[in-house]
Amino acid sequence: SRAVLAPSYGLIVLLAAGRAEGARSLSGAMPLMEVPLTPQQERVELRRSLSVPNAVRAKKLPTQAYLRAVEKGDVKALRMMAIEADAELSGVRSKNHFGCDPVHLLDSSHHLTGHEQRKIRHQFGELPQLINALGTAKALPSRASKSMSKTLSEDDTLSRGASKMSRATAVSSFSKSNGMTNKMARTESNLTRLAGTLGAPDHVCQAAKTQPALMLESAKHGEQSLPALAGSLKSEQLAVRAVHMNPQLLRVEAIKIKRILPALVSICGSSDEAAYAIATRPDLLQMERPAAIREALQAVSACFGNLKDAMWLCQQTTAPPAVRVVARQFCREDVVGEYFRVDGGQVDDKPVWCKPAAAMSHLGAKARDVFLVYCEKGVVGADNPEPCWTFTPNYTTAMRKYEVRDPDILGWAPSKKNSPDQVDEGLWHFASEAQKTQVPGLWPDDRYVDCVDAERERCPWLLSHAPIKLKKCFDSLRETLGLAWRQADPSIGTQVRFITRFKGDLVHYGGSSTFADLAAFSHVNGFNYIQLPAALAADAPPVVLTAWEPIQVLFLYSQAPADEEDPAGEEAAPPVGEEGDVEPPKSYTEILKDAGFRPLPQVATIQGLPQLNGAPEIGPEILVRTFPPGQVQVPVPLGPGGLPPLVFMRTQVCAITHKGKPCQTVKMKTYEPMYNDDKPEPTDGEEAEEAQAEEGEDQEEPAKHILWSPGELGYSGGYMILRGAEDAQFCPESETQLRIDSIEKLRVAVAFFHVHKENPDVLDATMDPRADIKPSVGSASEASRQISKSSRARKAAANAPPPPDWVRRDGWKLLEVKLQMVVQTPAGQEIASSCVYTKDLEPGRTLCVPGSGDDFMTFTMFKQVSPPRPDQLRRLLLREPALLSAGENIGFLLKRMRAELGDNLSRQVLLAGAAVVPAVGTGIESKSVGSGADGGARATWPKLCQQGSAAQFQTWVFEHRVDVLASQIGGNTSLARQLLNAIGGEKSAVTAPEIEDRCAVLRKVLNVKKALSEVLQKETKLLTVESQAFRASLEVLEGYVPSEMARAALRSKLVLLMQPQELQHLVSKVKEKFEDEFISTRLTERTSGEWVRWPDHVGKSDEEIQTWLGRIAAEERELSCKDRVRSFGAAAHGAAALAKMTGEIPDIPPLDLLS
Repeated sequence: SRAVLAPSYGLIVLLAAGRAEGARSLSGAMPLMEVPLTPQQERVELRRSLSVPNAVRAKKLPTQAYLRAVEKGDVKALRMMAIEADAELSGVRSKNHFGCDPVHLLDSSHHLTGHEQRKIRHQFGELPQLINALGTAKALPSRASKSMSKTLSEDDTLSRGASKMSRATAVSSFSKSNGMTNKMARTESNLTRLAGTLGAPDHVCQAAKTQPALMLESAKHGEQSLPALAGSLKSEQLAVRAVHMNPQLLRVEAIKIKRILPALVSICGSSDEAAYAIATRPDLLQMERPAAIREALQAVSACFGNLKDAMWLCQQTTAPPAVRVVARQFCREDVVGEYFRVDGGQVDDKPVWCKPAAAMSHLGAKARDVFLVYCEKGVVGADNPEPCWTFTPNYTTAMRKYEVRDPDILGWAPSKKNSPDQVDEGLWHFASEAQKTQVPGLWPDDRYVDCVDAERERCPWLLSHAPIKLKKCFDSLRETLGLAWRQADPSIGTQVRFITRFKGDLVHYGGSSTFADLAAFSHVNGFNYIQLPAALAADAPPVVLTAWEPIQVLFLYSQAPADEEDPAGEEAAPPVGEEGDVEPPKSYTEILKDAGFRPLPQVATIQGLPQLNGAPEIGPEILVRTFPPGQVQVPVPLGPGGLPPLVFMRTQVCAITHKGKPCQTVKMKTYEPMYNDDKPEPTDGEEAEEAQAEEGEDQEEPAKHILWSPGELGYSGGYMILRGAEDAQFCPESETQLRIDSIEKLRVAVAFFHVHKENPDVLDATMDPRADIKPSVGSASEASRQISKSSRARKAAANAPPPPDWVRRDGWKLLEVKLQMVVQTPAGQEIASSCVYTKDLEPGRTLCVPGSGDDFMTFTMFKQVSPPRPDQLRRLLLREPALLSAGENIGFLLKRMRAELGDNLSRQVLLAGAAVVPAVGTGIESKSVGSGADGGARATWPKLCQQGSAAQFQTWVFEHRVDVLASQIGGNTSLARQLLNAIGGEKSAVTAPEIEDRCAVLRKVLNVKKALSEVLQKETKLLTVESQAFRASLEVLEGYVPSEMARAALRSKLVLLMQPQELQHLVSKVKEKFEDEFISTRLTERTSGEWVRWPDHVGKSDEEIQTWLGRIAAEERELSCKDRVRSFGAAAHGAAALAKMTGEIPDIPPLDLLS
């Protein structure tokens, strides 16, 4: 072995470099030099040892290095000097050239903190005990064991003393020496008894050198638990390594270890990973049933549809959230530091850790992100490439596998472990200045670089949760990010559950039948199951949903046994019509048909129906209907035997005709009908004709429009046709014929067919009328005649008139096709499309196709041009695996958000939070919940649900209300928070939709655009009043004054906006004294006096209002008297002038005091 003295963390550290099977073994002693050194030479050699550490033993400096370690406060260096280099701990030789022993050096080291001094002083008492215990334990003889592994020495031999006494005798003698009365004897006994339980005691001795807790743990349980660990892991070295990482494993009962650990080995894939799992998570050994781990793994794999993703989630919850790379001081500055696990990052099925550039901000522009990435192919230049962990700046989130070896790595270490903190110290290779090679495979190892766990809080282990809890959480997440939401109010519609069904789960809640197999209706294929109650009433209200995307609802019914009658049919009395006629009850097919449901076309039949246990077999008919985004009402009639239906839901392109009927999505195949089987509602005369026809013999099926040739728009070209009802074909250009909604990007194609104006089944005059032969393929001559007919139809289509004007106006593009689409009419004639126009529909948008009038018959097709959408929930869980165990928090947060933010804003926030990848190293802390008050970044809801508390949930939702108010007042977040705190803060009952509505109404009523913040600062309580009050106040004033004057009055006194009833009461009191016209005149013209003081009397008592009206009456009398005196005799036809002209005094009317 080699002994080296090197400065670690600014001190001299003695390490041994010998290794056996990847681990170092420190043993033996180096010969001492015969020539003594003077104190001056000793100091010089000590300084030189910083650059030449291998000379430490040769220069007789272990004791001096020990003293320097005490003086500097380096516990690691101090222990290595005492244990490995045989430094003198006390005595006349344990002094420096100033004559100071370790105790005096520690007392004079005032640069050390009190905590650091206590740690060094603790070593003075612990090191003699450890050295004594190690010497005793090494003297134990070896014995054979099934789990015995190789020792840590380089020559693969057992390096222990030559004692020939038997093992039992040695343990017995050591345990009874000195009566076990002092602490040194107890520690010696503990370590000796632990080492005696293994076939290779050296493992325990080597582990005790760096983990003194092993000799402090009671050997009473350790004598049982350590052999149980070694036996279950089939390796003594792995058992000791696990105990070294977590000495508390020695306190676990052996029976628990033997019960749980084998299952962990099979789940984790190897004994190494199982040992690491129990060392970092000792609570796993407290599980009662090992089968629960396998059941949880099966539940997770069922959620994702594959075992690989489930194992990846389990691996992420086992890996540390952060690791720390350490090295000598001022060395390896580009790689040392704390690395945080990249959420969802994986390369070669291993996690990725990152040290952000912000950790090296002192380097300025040279700072960059450094990643810890696993490489299966090894490094460049290695003789025998093997998997390794590498430091590299070259990583992107798109990387999933190393295609070639990275030549720009900064360092590497050979390992197949799942995390870099499991790599032994000293195995990391870096470029050396002494060796000017740029080939990573030839780099030497740096014995002082180590990667350790950063000891940050770990999330709960995924497989430690009950399977039912994992399934419920997955269901909650699918609803949160799914296609539709249930109504928040439980009193609206039939209450259902959104669940992901697995094998063995209930078909209806409260029932007994279960799913045996979902076949093609599994959630992996995009289906969502709406679970109805088993005791569903026959008159149950419809299910009310809020659809966020265009959806397709599918109904499946069980077949009733042949000998079973409907029990409800005998008890329920049929309804009676107006004239006493008995109306038969509608069947479930009639109810669904009235709601727009139609049988799934044969060309779109889903392969495979669900299989049930404890219920009749499901019938072959599937009733489907598409719904656009918005509120959806789905009826749920009972099926045969009174059994509830099976209701599934998936995303689908939705097209609604101008008559409100949905279209079906059908593959473009030859001889397919061009319209649904819907018949237009018959008139009275048509009903009579149908009744007469039903009395006769069976009628032949009427002819239909069929697809004779799809041309270049067939299914092979990726096109599907939107098939609607025949009565919705012709539509005026001023109306919308078809409304298409899609969550994917589509290319919509409209084929135009020129038809006769009066009868669409008859060809136009420009076409060849010889077309009375129905489709037949009985002979070659008939086939050739059909081909010639199609060619004549295509030639005739060239003379068709131009398409409607909206084609050019709305930006539709002409699609050049060599082979036109041909449709055969019920009369047997074939019409070729005159032209085809296309337009792209962006995701989440709506395309309105106008009508084409009576000149054209149109058919609409589409094909998806965007790549398939990735499963957002899967990507989120692969990035945040602990979210799968936070079901209660997710449900609580969703309920709180819908109550305070509304459905629309909640949906936007949830989708945005699920898509955001948090910055490396960020977590959920109290300072990171909100933004604005402390300037920190707001945590996303997945992080919040994993680690947040109820108070943090409340603050997080409140901050989104602050954002809503800030968007209404110009983006001032601090002012918005101040306003909301003024009306109750987090406990305020004002929701985000109410804030938006009230601010919009205020802006309209007061006619302000940018000054809304000033209005709310003057009267913050406006946020707590319903918006109807603002409109009502304005309407009262507009009845008597102009609109602008009324708004000005409201702006001058904002409290009037909150007093519409008081304002109306004041007006009613004034109207008792004056006419409406008079009131309007006075309020409009007067600028002084009692009339202009009307705002001060809103909300006052009747006595105060009457007093004010009295003052108004007095004011009016005074004005009337002044007018009377002013007009008396002054006018040309006044009383004096009339008296002079006529000689008679005219009658003067009395003064009206009230008016």
